[in-house]
Amino acid sequence: MPESNINNAIDSLQAVRNVGFEKFTSRLIQGVFSTIVDSSIKQMEAYASLVATVSKSLSEFTTEVLGENNANAIVFIKEDLGLTIPTTANPTLTLNEAQFATVTNTLANITVTNKLITDAANLTALTGTPKTSTITLNKLQAFVVELLTKQAEVKYNMLRTLIQLGMQKVVVDKGHIKTKLTFSIDASERNSSSSSSNNRTSSFNIFGAGAGAAIGGQGAVGGGVFVLDTDSSLSVNVVNERSSAATNLSADIIGEVLIQFRTDSFPIANL
Repeated sequence: MPESNINNAIDSLQAVRNVGFEKFTSRLIQGVFSTIVDSSIKQMEAYASLVATVSKSLSEFTTEVLGENNANAIVFIKEDLGLTIPTTANPTLTLNEAQFATVTNTLANITVTNKLITDAANLTALTGTPKTSTITLNKLQAFVVELLTKQAEVKYNMLRTLIQLGMQKVVVDKGHIKTKLTFSIDASERNSSSSSSNNRTSSFNIFGAGAGAAIGGQGAVGGGVFVLDTDSSLSVNVVNERSSAATNLSADIIGEVLIQFRTDSFPIANL
């Protein structure tokens, strides 16, 4: 490799320190351990909340589910049944066909004073064009309260059974964190040259002049002048040379996390 490329490669290797490999590794380790700790804290919080819930009586748990003054029943009517409650005193709700189907299906098995929601004294039949039905808020709310009460009892018993069996948790057994920095260097050099030349040339020019005369039929007498002219040009050769070197560095940072875990359970609480 030419010396220029060697110097470029050395400079590129020195630039690796600017990639941030140490910071990447440090943050990876911190992130892994923070995730494990956060997971453990959330599992403990969930277990503590579960124990606190089932330590209450069914009546206390149901009261929390219904909210103060059965406020959650109103929320259920608006959000789960999709009904709009008028602002008048003891309002009457008007239901279209879709809303009528939702109400009757949701409260199908609920009874209040031994009557179903579909009883004519509670919910009127669909009539008119388009078809509509009506029910007072007080009657509908009574059925919703009964539904939420039954659901609270089922959930409460399920939670007690769950905690007696032991709430599952994830325990990290061992782990493996690995980081790697890989890089490659490509160096290349290019030389180019160009030349131009002017060839040597010569030219010759001959100039002549002469005169002559004859006397009495005797021999001729003559004279002349001759000039030889030479013009030469010098041959010139010009050579241009160019060279360039390029070094490319590419780096990849790879992180790998392997965590092995096992399942365990929190101890059974005394209920």
